[in-house]
Amino acid sequence: MGVNDIAIDPTDNSTLYISCTYSYTGVSPKINGRIGINSNEATFTCYDYFNSLTSTYYPASFIKLNKAVHAVSTIPDGRTFMTKCSTNCYKGFYFLQAANPRIVDNTFTIKDDLFEYTSSSYPYGLYMDATPSFDIEHNTYTGTKNSAWITGGHGGLVIRDAGPNATQFYRSVFDNLTVASEALNENKSDESPRGLTFRCNDYEGDIKDLQVLKETDVDFSSLTGMANEQGSLLMPADNLFWNASPISLNLDNQANKITYFHQDEFNGSVNTRTKPSLINNVGLTNTDEITSICLNKLSKNGTGWPSTQRGDLATYKTVMLTKNMAWKAIIDNGNSPTNVVEDIETATTGNATSIYNQLMGISPWLSMEALGALAIKELAFTDLQIRNILIANPQAGRSGWIRDILLNRSTPMSSFYIGDIEANADSLTDRDTMAWQVADINTNYDLLLNDLVGWYLDDTLNRLSTLDSLLTHPYNPMYRYQLAGMYFERDMYETYQDVLDNITTQMDLTDKETEYHTTFNELYDVIKEWKLDSVPLPLLETTQLEWLQVFYEEHPNMPGIGHALLAINDTGYVTTDPVYITDTTAYEGGEPFRTNTNKLVEEKESKLLKVYPNPTNKIITLEWNNTGKFNTALTVKITDQTGKLVVEKEWAKNQNTIKLDLGSYPSGIYYCNVISEGKAIETHKILLTK
Repeated sequence: MGVNDIAIDPTDNSTLYISCTYSYTGVSPKINGRIGINSNEATFTCYDYFNSLTSTYYPASFIKLNKAVHAVSTIPDGRTFMTKCSTNCYKGFYFLQAANPRIVDNTFTIKDDLFEYTSSSYPYGLYMDATPSFDIEHNTYTGTKNSAWITGGHGGLVIRDAGPNATQFYRSVFDNLTVASEALNENKSDESPRGLTFRCNDYEGDIKDLQVLKETDVDFSSLTGMANEQGSLLMPADNLFWNASPISLNLDNQANKITYFHQDEFNGSVNTRTKPSLINNVGLTNTDEITSICLNKLSKNGTGWPSTQRGDLATYKTVMLTKNMAWKAIIDNGNSPTNVVEDIETATTGNATSIYNQLMGISPWLSMEALGALAIKELAFTDLQIRNILIANPQAGRSGWIRDILLNRSTPMSSFYIGDIEANADSLTDRDTMAWQVADINTNYDLLLNDLVGWYLDDTLNRLSTLDSLLTHPYNPMYRYQLAGMYFERDMYETYQDVLDNITTQMDLTDKETEYHTTFNELYDVIKEWKLDSVPLPLLETTQLEWLQVFYEEHPNMPGIGHALLAINDTGYVTTDPVYITDTTAYEGGEPFRTNTNKLVEEKESKLLKVYPNPTNKIITLEWNNTGKFNTALTVKITDQTGKLVVEKEWAKNQNTIKLDLGSYPSGIYYCNVISEGKAIETHKILLTK
């Protein structure tokens, strides 16, 4: 770079810089023009490169510059990421009116000898100016401690006019700085205790660890300063101070109203944590010990963590897979040789007795889905047959869902029969024992998984690839939808789509789960179009809000992002519908597979296509279901349970039916996906028996 050069001036959104080095190599350093990245109304990402062969990280580096990054007004529908960067400059990163930048795990070395120091242009590591939201975590700020250290010196982190939002800088290290961290002007809200907070930081050899003040030309405001409460009794602020007088507050503003909650003993060592000076400590003495919030973060959990937790999770997963496979093999007779639920749903008076004998032979190992399908099938089975099967499966007597079905049929079951069913509810069977074992291991696995995922989400140093492996749940698709949403939020649309596609190819979805999957796809596809059209989400225009309102009426089980957008944009939005949460294999509650008991039969008829015969021993036929023909060409893909493609065939437009031959493939479960313009419009499970 020359003496007044700008190395990079990004104009396009989402520019990516990996392990780049921005350096001045001349011999005359004290020129105030050199900038590494200069951005105006654009977002960008800058991070390191990891060589997996050598297990070595190569950080992005900024060396001997006046300013490493100067970013102004990054656009609201994008986000700037700076992680694992190293600066050795007069000034580090400067952000003005930025859209939620994420500054994580960077190293700032502030070199005040590179340029002539002035009071209006002092050196710093990171400066957030009029930026209302940000993610600042695990950065290191170090000064060089030369002759200007006391009279001029270094600023580590400066936050100016962040406004009334709840913001925080967290888990960083400050050393050899004149002013380690500084809050200027308005950084709080009238709605106490919202505002700027600082937690879990380590202040080493600094003159002033925290300085809170207003600039001389700024009028006094009740919002000047920081949040009124730094930490709480349950979660102390937990900053570590190594100076006798760590905090300097300018008391002509509202900073003197801060209450700082602290913990005196640090990890049981003899070093007592110094009480911050000039702060009102409420209700705490030197003997108080409070669990540190930092102990819930990955890097603060001690030796071996989180590898120990992940090891425990792997152990639980092995047991869970074994238990669930055993459960699937025995429940509903493992759906062998035929699918029990489909046998019940297609039963007629002609074959009902044969199916009844089959169901009695399987009892008490019938699934709640099978029992629900049976309870409403009074036109094929007699009430006595239904009663006998439900009594043989005591779990039915414990289910309010089954009771509601029996009472709300076109011909309600007699109260005497219902009484007989419920009288047997206290009977315990081997099925109940196994169901509780499966539910227990599933619950323990999910609890441990939720804790681990939560810790990883809190610790923003961890890459999404780590969460990918955790959230790829073997049975519960909702974790995978959470993962898909994370990729979507980061504009990683191809990976997002891969996660969604794997849900249908790798998981055995119920009809309700398939319906939710289609709704998820449809809603996120539209939101993606809005993002690409630069819609200022989460704010919607009138036409978009109207579309979302209609979509909600048609899909009350829509994903949470839709409800959030309605809550923000529609002042009249009220929801009374239950949020749909997918079932687990051993669920014994009230309504495990469908939320609308009046549509148990109608759901199957609402499909666009009929697939028959199913089960089949060779040929299956796809036929439009009372909706006419499709006016565009389609592709039909059939995959096995591993996701391997076994059949692919084009379906010409305006053709009512299509036949596919599965005769050369082994018995098992297959998935038929009908694709239109790259999207699956319908998915069917096929049972091939020979």
